[in-house]
Amino acid sequence: MARELHDVIAHNISLINVQASSAVHRRDPERAFEALEAIKTASKDTLRELRTTLGVLRQVDEQDGERAPVPGAGRLPELVRGARHDGLEAVLTVDGEPADALGGPEPPAPVGAAAYRIVQEALTNVRRHSAADRVEVAVVHGPGSFSVRVTDNGSGGAPGGRTPGNGLRGMRERILALGGEFSADFRPEGGFQVYARFPVE
Repeated sequence: MARELHDVIAHNISLINVQASSAVHRRDPERAFEALEAIKTASKDTLRELRTTLGVLRQVDEQDGERAPVPGAGRLPELVRGARHDGLEAVLTVDGEPADALGGPEPPAPVGAAAYRIVQEALTNVRRHSAADRVEVAVVHGPGSFSVRVTDNGSGGAPGGRTPGNGLRGMRERILALGGEFSADFRPEGGFQVYARFPVE
């Protein structure tokens, strides 16, 4: 639950911070309006996801208020579109081909939810720490496995993990709990990469 709350809050509040900072520094009325729209959307999404997460604890009836969609692999394209909206050149590939939808077999729900949160956290770190202008999210349906890879062309952070803290630790815990593999580090050719591979039946 702590990981879930961290992922919900850190991701969306980071988006709000990026948009607000952009509006303040550029002082362009049109851009300021766009930033306010993005802030409105991100804050609404935060409230919906928090309501859903806390509803699990409270065992609230599903009809009592608006609920956010359950995080899953099928929502990965939504995260990529959000990164584009924030000014990144964001690309989604599925099994090596550019895609606008996930396609392929849907992984089990726990794997899909973990993959969603890992990509969400990785994209948040790109926005906050990397100074990147391009990021690629690669999804691979392997034999008996499902993997996601988030690669950027930025810089910044500390070797062995861009910013030591709850984000990378939470990713690792999610993956290891499902018997998977995880790595996050700088690439020799430049940029940073987060990789997660999950075993699936």
